[in-house]
Amino acid sequence: MVTLTLTAGAVCLLISAVELQGLTVQTENSRINVTVGDNAFFSVLPSVPTISITWNFGTALIGQWTTGTPIINDKYRTRVEYFPQNGSLLLMSLTVSDSGEYTVTVLTGDGSQAKATITLHVLVELQGLTIQTENSRINVTVGDNAFFSVLPSVPTIIITWNFGTTLIGQWAIGIPIINDKYRTRVEYYPQNGSLLLMSVTVSDSGEYTVTVLTGDGSQAKATITLHVLDQTSRDNNMSSGAIAGIVIAAILTVGLISGISAWSVKRKAGGMSGQAQGQNDANISSPVNVNSVTIGETSAGTYENIPRKQKERATEPLDENSTYMGLQLQDQSVYSDLMRR
Repeated sequence: MVTLTLTAGAVCLLISAVELQGLTVQTENSRINVTVGDNAFFSVLPSVPTISITWNFGTALIGQWTTGTPIINDKYRTRVEYFPQNGSLLLMSLTVSDSGEYTVTVLTGDGSQAKATITLHVLVELQGLTIQTENSRINVTVGDNAFFSVLPSVPTIIITWNFGTTLIGQWAIGIPIINDKYRTRVEYYPQNGSLLLMSVTVSDSGEYTVTVLTGDGSQAKATITLHVLDQTSRDNNMSSGAIAGIVIAAILTVGLISGISAWSVKRKAGGMSGQAQGQNDANISSPVNVNSVTIGETSAGTYENIPRKQKERATEPLDENSTYMGLQLQDQSVYSDLMRR
């Protein structure tokens, strides 16, 4: 009888062990990384229906949910939300002290039990991470260099640069990992994590993300947008309105210059015509004026203005060989000739 009893007991224990191995708890992620102030969702899925699910943080009870009234730690009462359909848990308003291991224990109606552990890492965002670029945007020309300047507020152990989803490089305490595509085009500045991208092309335009990680596990990111300008794309992208405006301005300018030139030429031509007419009038009237001065009434006044010595010389007999006598005779000859005509 004793032997049979032991055998039956052994069979019962074996059956229980088999049932325990058949109960599993599937977790979506074994590790969760979130930022201070965010929420963490611990997603689990038991393989069979359960009657009791218990959540613990380390050795501290968060809560136990059964078919009856749940038991919830006062510390977590306002910070947790339980999902009875699968036993998942939502922990809200996280702090750094919430980092650690969270264990879920499930119990079925036949006494089977299973556990699963999820590690939570609450990251502190580096508020002091600054980007020393205007509006976090860099504009350069094809062939130039682009300098992505960053300044973490605390020393970092890992800095990673990405172009979109493509890794440019990761610099840590050990040997850096650099994409072959960028190996000859980038220069890294370990003192602050800044990056220099050389000989840029239009295809380099886009978003560049830097991710920094500190010794205590804190992480932060920043994004800089690079716009590579092409001296040709600007001309090709000029709007039709802008082109029309330039053409109209050019036509108006040419017309204005032509008008001014025509007016200037006309004005000069008019001035020359008036000057020529004045010269012709002077040439026609000059003999009469000369004779009127010589013969007319004004000759006496002119004589009075001559100095005394010249007057005395004027009263002396004229030398027939003198130049004056020759001029006088010539004048009389011209005058007589004019009178004859």
